[in-house]
Parts: sequence; structure tokens; C-alpha cells
Amino acid sequence: MNTTEKKELYSTDVQLEAIKKAIQTELLKRGFQAPIVKIEEKTSSRSSRHRIEFHTEKFQTTPVLFEELRVQNFSSEIYKEMDDEREVTKFYIGVNVAYNHFNLGSNSSELFTIRGCLSERGIYNITIK
Repeated sequence: MNTTEKKELYSTDVQLEAIKKAIQTELLKRGFQAPIVKIEEKTSSRSSRHRIEFHTEKFQTTPVLFEELRVQNFSSEIYKEMDDEREVTKFYIGVNVAYNHFNLGSNSSELFTIRGCLSERGIYNITIK
């Protein structure tokens, strides 16, 4: 594959905005008020995998427990699958809160996983666990 050749993306800006809104709503329900500042589809240069990357603004707790906190994806994938003899584009995103300790260590904890299907107008069949 030519290194200047770009892979076709599976998602559109409308679909990414719908995913962003669904994640942001679930974060608010769980008490996280940090807005998502970046969401985009990425493709691997070594494989055919497509994934969604996002993260929120950095935020803090009171009292301060960590040097830095933010919500981000831990794992994700966008993939095409046959469903009732038609191709459907599906996605999943593992949503984690990531934190940096004052002693330079870091870690993250899973908050939830969001799954769904992409349509021309956005997303549907959303499940959050």
C-alpha cells in the first residue's frame, strides 16, 4: 500500500457527532461534566482496523486526589458486518476515566461500553453497559 494513500473512513462527521452526544449524555448521567473536546476515526497503518478515539477536557476533583483526570476511549472499533443480507456498519467504544498520580504513575478505570450501528443520519440500536 502506498503510504500517501488514505483508507476510506467508515464514519461521517454527523455520525461522530451523534456518538459524541450519546457518550456526553451518559457521562453527565454519571456525574462527569467534562466536555468531549476531540472525537475522530483513526485507521491502522498496519491492519484494516478502524477505531474511534476521543477524550474530554482535563478535570479535577475536590479535594484534589490526582494530578490530572480525563475521560477517554480505552478500546474501540468500527466494523462492517452482514445483517439480513445487507452490510451494516457497527461500532463499540470502551469509555474509561484516566488519571495521572502525583508520583508520575497513571492508570484508568472502565466506566461503560457503548455499542451501536451507524446510519446516514447518525446512530441507532445503542446499548450502554
